[in-house]
Amino acid sequence: MWKKISLKTIYEVNFDTPKLIEESVILINSELHIADMVYEVKTGEQKAEGTKQDMDSGTHIAQSSTERFKLKSNPYHSTVYDIVGEIESHTNLTRRTIVEILQKMQGNKFYLLGKNPEEFIAKISKIINEAKAKLIINNIVYHKIEDEYDAKTVFTNDNTVLRSSINLKKHIYDNLTSDSGIETEFAKALEQAVEVVVYAKLPKSFYITTPVGRYSPDWAIVFDKEKVRYIYFVAETKGADSSMELRGTENLKIHCAKVHFEEIAGTEVKYDVVNNYDKLMELVTL
Repeated sequence: MWKKISLKTIYEVNFDTPKLIEESVILINSELHIADMVYEVKTGEQKAEGTKQDMDSGTHIAQSSTERFKLKSNPYHSTVYDIVGEIESHTNLTRRTIVEILQKMQGNKFYLLGKNPEEFIAKISKIINEAKAKLIINNIVYHKIEDEYDAKTVFTNDNTVLRSSINLKKHIYDNLTSDSGIETEFAKALEQAVEVVVYAKLPKSFYITTPVGRYSPDWAIVFDKEKVRYIYFVAETKGADSSMELRGTENLKIHCAKVHFEEIAGTEVKYDVVNNYDKLMELVTL
């Protein structure tokens, strides 16, 4: 399976720049909000007695009240930002396109920059990427290249990983780094499933390049060829498995992954989003 999924690709995309500018401006004017900067004061009392575990967990202090105050002075007033350059690095758009978007947004929205420049940059970039995702999702093509991932580089021992509460037999390592409860339950189901031969939690160093950033799938799974239709499966585990429930950038990354795996492996490798093992089995037995 690794020989089939380790190949790299590059993407080619075409979209209407004036339409992107128009859609971005509409979204910014309707969705951009920057809250006032505040600080929080917590009051509490330290317990007379406590263990080292209490100190480490913070439970040795009993909190009694919390109060929030608006920041009176702006800590960014003397900081110089390359606003266009920062947004460019987050969106991969040209400086000219970004300047046009900023010039056409409502003045009261642009003045939010003074409240919190870093939040302004982050939110503007996210909104532009959402608009871009909607426009290019059906206009992207992936091309296979000669380069590929080296398993020795991608799969390295993680010395910080904690031993899993379950005894892993089918995973490529005895240990498993889990990002969520969904992943933990999914791994347990893979371990117990007689249809599964071997599986791997794919690390972040294994990724697909997309117009809205790198994307790393969650799992690579090999099934018993006598029991399923698709032997090789790459899975993304999310709480939502419907594209209608995913945001534009998430949906675009998933679409890119499907196109990428079709380009490098054809029908031999199946990729999809699942929220549990039952959903996975529906897909591999279709």
